[in-house]
Amino acid sequence: MLIVAHRACHPVHGGRRRRRTVGMAVLCAIASATLVVTSGPVVAAPADRVSVAAAASPTVTGPITGGNWGVPQNASSFDLAPHGFTEVEYFLEGTANAYTSATALTTDGAWSVTPTTPAAYKTRILVRKPSAATFNGTVLVEWMNVSGGLDSGPDATYVRDLILRAGYAWVGVSAQIVGVNGFPAGNILGNASALKNWDPVRYASLVHPGDSYSYDMFSQAGQAMRTPVGVNPLAGLTVNKVIAVGESQSASRLVTYLNAVHPLVKVFDGYLIHSRGRSGGPLSQSPLPALAAPSGLTIRTDVGVPVLVLQAETDVPNTVAARQPDTSTYRLWEVAGSSHADEYLLSKSIVDSVRLSPGPSSAISSCGNRSNTLLFHNVAIAAFAHLDAWVKNGTLPPPAPRIDIVAGTTNTIARDADGNATGGIRTPQLDVPIATLTGAAGAGSVFCSLFGQTIPFSPATLAARYPTRSAYITAFNTATDRAVTAGHILAVDAAVLKTRVLQDVFNLGNAAFHGSTGSTDLNSDPIGIASTPTGNGYWEVGADGGVFGYGDAVFRGSTGALRLNAPVVGMAADPLGRGYWTVAADGGVFAFGAPFFGSAGALTLNEPIVGMAPTVTGKGYWLVARDGGVFAYGDAVFAGSTGAIRLNSPVVAMAADPDGAGYWLLAGDGGVFAFGARNLNPPYLLPALDDFAVAIAPSPTGLGYWIAWRGGRVHHFGDAANLGDAASNGRDIVGIATNPSGKGFWLAVKPAV
Repeated sequence: MLIVAHRACHPVHGGRRRRRTVGMAVLCAIASATLVVTSGPVVAAPADRVSVAAAASPTVTGPITGGNWGVPQNASSFDLAPHGFTEVEYFLEGTANAYTSATALTTDGAWSVTPTTPAAYKTRILVRKPSAATFNGTVLVEWMNVSGGLDSGPDATYVRDLILRAGYAWVGVSAQIVGVNGFPAGNILGNASALKNWDPVRYASLVHPGDSYSYDMFSQAGQAMRTPVGVNPLAGLTVNKVIAVGESQSASRLVTYLNAVHPLVKVFDGYLIHSRGRSGGPLSQSPLPALAAPSGLTIRTDVGVPVLVLQAETDVPNTVAARQPDTSTYRLWEVAGSSHADEYLLSKSIVDSVRLSPGPSSAISSCGNRSNTLLFHNVAIAAFAHLDAWVKNGTLPPPAPRIDIVAGTTNTIARDADGNATGGIRTPQLDVPIATLTGAAGAGSVFCSLFGQTIPFSPATLAARYPTRSAYITAFNTATDRAVTAGHILAVDAAVLKTRVLQDVFNLGNAAFHGSTGSTDLNSDPIGIASTPTGNGYWEVGADGGVFGYGDAVFRGSTGALRLNAPVVGMAADPLGRGYWTVAADGGVFAFGAPFFGSAGALTLNEPIVGMAPTVTGKGYWLVARDGGVFAYGDAVFAGSTGAIRLNSPVVAMAADPDGAGYWLLAGDGGVFAFGARNLNPPYLLPALDDFAVAIAPSPTGLGYWIAWRGGRVHHFGDAANLGDAASNGRDIVGIATNPSGKGFWLAVKPAV
């Protein structure tokens, strides 16, 4: 059995020269945990909650404030307030029991355990709760994953949209010692991200007696949602149901919890077990006598409350031996084409959570391929919604076919001609593919076994399969409807999928959508976007120089009908509203409505041009090359460049400081170089696991900026607000443009076909 892990994000190295540090930040919110590496609805009677012996109620104190950082670890940087949510941290303390068994732990999970050796503990919970008016009565209690030496709540990330729109309360529990104290000495990930090390002031009083006690600690955290002693962490809310949630390593511990502890206390009304392994967590471990769970472990059949097991394709080869038939209290969903962790989780978890832990690490390296881009979270949302209905009124979730296993093998997944898995839960991305989407590991470090792969089809394959964009969109929408009919994607999420597949412009914050090329068949893909000075429109530009205007963006001309010496790579809007400029890779500048101030078209460049930015006066512009060389025209003042610096990653874009003092250059690894503009010294190292930055846009004040990444994540720095990001269905983000309010932006997206 191989234990893999991740850790928190790290500081960006500012200044002119950057050391190459491969950060564990790319994994900072992924519950990557324990992975075993080997070659019309039916209604059931709701299960009444009848406790055999309720767990002890711990003492709750808080809200917790202060400390070195002034925020909880895992605090949301996504603004919860507009959704009516608050986030507060509390401490729990009491006495917990460990458990033992007089008989061997059998694979059927029908264990009989007894409490032993009590110990004092003090841990923390992080609570996100809606208003009383919008609370739906269900509390999701997530066993925080500690695989990387810090607490993370991956399912809070996967189903964030459902939590916010449906009014769930979410509680993250620091149940395990690694999250509180860190790994044993000598672990390659270190201990900087453990609570007591991350903020030794805020978390100084925490005491964890060891993971043998984690099960009772988790029971008591669940009990505190119903019968708190001291402070009520859900004050003002009337709790109806409490559901236990855990992903990966946490899921394996919940399997043990179900078999051993649930029969004793019955705290939870249902369980979502996400990406479990073939075994369970140890019932007891050092320094107490070790009691490991057996391989091929199933969940006992007399649990009496709903249990939904949600497995990614990555997990299936390891858990075929633990498959169980569906019953009135058990459902198994296996999602074809998905991975244990994916690009969506990488994007959302890092954008949505505050993590400021220092320290470089070389424990992660490139996998040599794009991470899995299947929108697994849409299925996860459906699973949670169905489980909630099952718990509340007995409505069984729809069944799901198992992923196919090659005949004559024990765990080899069957695949079609594209290399995509057959059987299992189907999604439109897999049934109308533009890539091979697999949970299988790519090359690279052991961590790559978690992220799966996205292997794009060749242009020839796409053209043969989808002769027009309309043909692709029609097939995608039909497949989406099938998934909704099957109950594996909710209608509300399907509507978003159908809208997004039509668009090559995504709007976030208060930026209004004014249109996009939709189902139009283009001569070349969009490569950039620029907004009008009013913020009431935008232009898109293609690699052939074709320009498309939407809203109050007036078409002034383009090079779409010309034969260019080099492709167009960037666009800038005239701040005075007269028109726009486009720039080609050879440095040629084309002015449409706006004045022409010069170009680098006649120069011999060391590296091709990759972008441009206008001065605030509209009387000049800068061009930037791949090596960071900067060329100034009109009233644009040269303030410096990286042209003479050896870069870790090439420059991909630039943005002008709105105060006119200078500009920023953006490298593909997310590094930012400030020349004349403010050096914002971002507080953590941006993730770069087979992803890369593509565009930068300043806030209106010049005191912040947004950085857009290919996969759809958008990082915010300084006074640039967190306005969210965009899952792109495996499509590439190619540009970003902001509106004058600083409260909205648009992303330009490469079409699927």
